[in-house]
Amino acid sequence: QVAISMVLLVGAGLFVRSLIAAQKIDPGFEGERAVVMTVAPGLTSWDRPQRREVLHAVLDRARSLPGVESAAMASRLPLGAAIQTNEIFPVGVEVDVESPPEIDITRISPNYFETMDVPLIEGRDFTHADDADAPLVVILSEAAARRHWPGESAIGRSVRLGSAEAEPRTVVGVARDTKVRTLGESPRPYIYVSWMQSNENIMSLVARTSGEPGSLLPVLQREVNTIAPDLPVMELKTMPEHMGLMLFAPRMGGILLAVFGGLAALLATVGLYGVVAYTAARRTREVGIRVSVGARPMDVIRLMVGQGAALVAVGAVIGLALAFMATRPLGSMLYGIGVSDPLTFVGVGLLLLGVGLAATLIPALRAARLDPVRALRYE
Repeated sequence: QVAISMVLLVGAGLFVRSLIAAQKIDPGFEGERAVVMTVAPGLTSWDRPQRREVLHAVLDRARSLPGVESAAMASRLPLGAAIQTNEIFPVGVEVDVESPPEIDITRISPNYFETMDVPLIEGRDFTHADDADAPLVVILSEAAARRHWPGESAIGRSVRLGSAEAEPRTVVGVARDTKVRTLGESPRPYIYVSWMQSNENIMSLVARTSGEPGSLLPVLQREVNTIAPDLPVMELKTMPEHMGLMLFAPRMGGILLAVFGGLAALLATVGLYGVVAYTAARRTREVGIRVSVGARPMDVIRLMVGQGAALVAVGAVIGLALAFMATRPLGSMLYGIGVSDPLTFVGVGLLLLGVGLAATLIPALRAARLDPVRALRYE
């Protein structure tokens, strides 16, 4: 029981420590004062110009709302459930055509970097001039620029997306790295494409507000219903809620393991109490003899508690070994700590030791208060 409790509580402790560490990780973009509304013009019967017109109207209306500091559109937001990738062929860089590198991609409107508070390290942002009739342009993340042109500037270079024969796109900017798929990842290459030079059936509106983000949600819903009642709204949430999706698995894992670990620890406590109480009852005559020949109550307490402590120690050692092996697969769900986090292992071990000693202390105190005369007559 102690060993099983150790395994479950170590798992719960790792998740709790990971959640605490995740709150301190900088995602690289605005994660507090923004709202997200995902719409699906591709589910309507509108043609491409109509979709573009409606999206522009929604974006313009969002920017005009009271309290909205900035707004933009993106086909995919970082740390979301969707993953969009494309094969990339940097012009002038040797690439294995049979197995080209892939890169995470999103289509964005102008002002996206301002809205998401992602600074541009080099070059410029997209403008309304970067439309379907203009030369194709892209913006790279720092990691993407380093991967293809290490030690050199990527501005003015060209890449092809999708195939080696695709039309080249000129790099016009380099943006600071952000978290893309998970909070715990190393900088991941990311490429931004102008939304007016691509076709997306699903887009997300991001609006940064100076007030309480939640109060903006019903206003956005109402405005969309006014502009385009037929435009499907798939999601409407705050940015913290959007980012919370990444923490759902470790949060639920921590809750479940804490519940089962608590029940296991309770069973271990009851079991230890029962074992020590039964042992104390079996050794009543022995205790009487020890007291009659000069043993002090503290000696009796140490005798009884020592037996319980030995059980806890053996269970804890076995539990630590099992926990060390059982927590290996949790590494991908932890942020900021390792699966062998010493603070968690030591803390859970001390917790169980304290619980075990408390469970043995009551029967030990009862044995120490025995009347030696009555104990010697005990059958």
